[in-house]
Amino acid sequence: MVSGAKVDLSSQISKSLQLGGSWLYNKKESSFSLNTAIIADAMIQDSSFIAGTYHGDGKLESRGMLKMGYGFSGNGEIMFQGPDVRRAYYAIELSRAFDNFVVGGKYGTGMRAFSYMQRLTDNIYAGFECTYLVLCVLYLL
Repeated sequence: MVSGAKVDLSSQISKSLQLGGSWLYNKKESSFSLNTAIIADAMIQDSSFIAGTYHGDGKLESRGMLKMGYGFSGNGEIMFQGPDVRRAYYAIELSRAFDNFVVGGKYGTGMRAFSYMQRLTDNIYAGFECTYLVLCVLYLL
């Protein structure tokens, strides 16, 4: 017995632009989302990009990565759970890759973090992340 269906459609409009959509239907709920991505250079792995997703229930998500040279990269993301922008989540992260380790910091809604990752061998890495949670006041209307 079939309880639902999912359809995913995507298209690469150009080397740098991708569009897609997803529709999920089952007896309990159905959902729809639209996706888009712009990639700086699709031929290079870990290239800079920006991507976004709109969900049919009003949620909006966006994320991106920017390669800045000299081992620096920045990441960012923002999520809106609905029309009230005061309930948005955001985070920005800056990291620097060296020959044997990566160090980074993250600043976001309700949190601050510092991370360190060290290469021990070609196949083994070890690291840590320290996170400080900021008191967030939740309100219900």
